[in-house]
Amino acid sequence: KPYQREGLARAVVRRNFHLFWPCGAGKSLGALLWALAEPGPVVVVCRGIAREQWADSTVRAYSGVEPRIILPQSQRKPSEEPLSAYIARSLRLFALIGWDSLRDPACRAESLHVLLHGSNGALILDEIHTAKSARRTRRQAQPDGSVRYIEKDSRGAQVVKLSRAATRRLGLSGTPLADRPRDLWSPLDL
Repeated sequence: KPYQREGLARAVVRRNFHLFWPCGAGKSLGALLWALAEPGPVVVVCRGIAREQWADSTVRAYSGVEPRIILPQSQRKPSEEPLSAYIARSLRLFALIGWDSLRDPACRAESLHVLLHGSNGALILDEIHTAKSARRTRRQAQPDGSVRYIEKDSRGAQVVKLSRAATRRLGLSGTPLADRPRDLWSPLDL
């Protein structure tokens, strides 16, 4: 569709971009093409229930890349391949993690920010309005009377760490347009 071509043309030439298209308009496919337009690892943060959909309907269906789904410890099978083995055998690193898994200690051990850092890594934040966290930091008084801001352990703080490590960032959402325009603040702030 013409608006999809126009959106992709604008996104590919930018390192950081928000893509607000309506539901069912092809945001995931557009994001996949954007991410694979340049070499480097890709990390997608999406709703937990959408991990399999992203893997099957988008990544496997439209690319030759085999994605790695990162699950919280409670959902992992004992026989699951470690991330280091996936990295060793993969030609193109492509990790999918749910928003709900960002605070899970086992997922943090996967060190996705290390995977992205310094490698032309791409970060896709699907349903970016999910990152809304008005308080990603807390104030801490210092002995000299000054104030220091300490990052809280929240989804928003974890996404900020991933964002800082990634060279390219793309935020996707369709929800705020028709349903909750006030939710536009969180993706734009992030």
